[in-house]
Amino acid sequence: MEWVLTEVKRLLKNGVPAKDILITFRKLDNYNGLRNLADAYGVPVSIPQSSNLNVQALSELVLLLLEAQSDTRKGAEAYFKILGCGLSRIIFKVDGVVSNAWRKDTYYTSRSQVQEKCKEEFTDVNSLELLDDCLAKLPASSTVVEYAAILEEFLKSINLEAELGNLHKNGSIDFVELKACLLSKQLILKCLQSLAEDYKNCGVESEKLSLQDFPFALREAMNDYQVTIADGRTDGVLITEVINAQGLAHKYVFLMGMREGEFPTGNNENWIYNDQERGELQGFGIDMPTTALSYVEDAYFFATITNQAEKSLVLTYYADDQAGASAYVGDALKMYGINETEVIIEKQPASLGEAFALGKNLDTDWMKVNLEEKKG
Repeated sequence: MEWVLTEVKRLLKNGVPAKDILITFRKLDNYNGLRNLADAYGVPVSIPQSSNLNVQALSELVLLLLEAQSDTRKGAEAYFKILGCGLSRIIFKVDGVVSNAWRKDTYYTSRSQVQEKCKEEFTDVNSLELLDDCLAKLPASSTVVEYAAILEEFLKSINLEAELGNLHKNGSIDFVELKACLLSKQLILKCLQSLAEDYKNCGVESEKLSLQDFPFALREAMNDYQVTIADGRTDGVLITEVINAQGLAHKYVFLMGMREGEFPTGNNENWIYNDQERGELQGFGIDMPTTALSYVEDAYFFATITNQAEKSLVLTYYADDQAGASAYVGDALKMYGINETEVIIEKQPASLGEAFALGKNLDTDWMKVNLEEKKG
């Protein structure tokens, strides 16, 4: 990411308009830090500031809630983690520092023991009743539809909007934190409704899952959602997934993440139906995408993006013991008659300040061309 941004900044300094540059990749999930890095480099970008729903504090709380249902040592640990997370101070009005001290002093073998300790030590545990009531309603085995309904009821009962609004008024949290948490709540509710709808559409709404299996389905579903905290600027370099860049010709295209398993993606079979079952369903006239079909889609995306570069096309990838260059890199080398790739051992500084901070002894002419700001 740093190397690409350095190259983009060099183009901008040499007079290339931002609208002529495209930075793209298969999935945004692998490049969540790109927006902040671009800000640090002073590169104007159109990418929104976002992160995956799975890593949000409220998502973590919901997943811990499912884990805490078991009245075991594991459930006790999950309950302690709930008490210790930042949102619990806001929602349940409990002190995570105090509960963590209990955790260190005593070995709790069940979640109910921790609940009893809370009743003894916390003077106001009324808010914890919302948590405990939800835990009591969660069955060890049930349908996705029922699990989703219980979690929806819990999320609507905690009155998060009012609590966060009060904290924002008195300056305890900033607007970005407030927005991220409220968007997380909306997206989790949307995700739960979509998950239940998927099972209904597939005709398996009556199929039961254990409480150990349901979090996997929920986590996978949440992985498709992004929490957008700030919109990108309209005059910046376009940074987007390849699926959103179709038909957008640019003079300079940087296609990142050309790594095995990333582009093309290493798609797993869907958790509701595997590829064999999907093939059998197609025989009954039910058209469902398979893993093979997703690879065809990736090949189409790669072909269209490479053809959209009018002046320069740069493919980047990271290679290690786990994975190397995508097969698409070899295809591109053959197509353009290139015999070798360039190995970037160390990127060049993106600014004079960075060059001085790193103690770089750079050629004066090189610095004038690549680092000094253009005038006029």
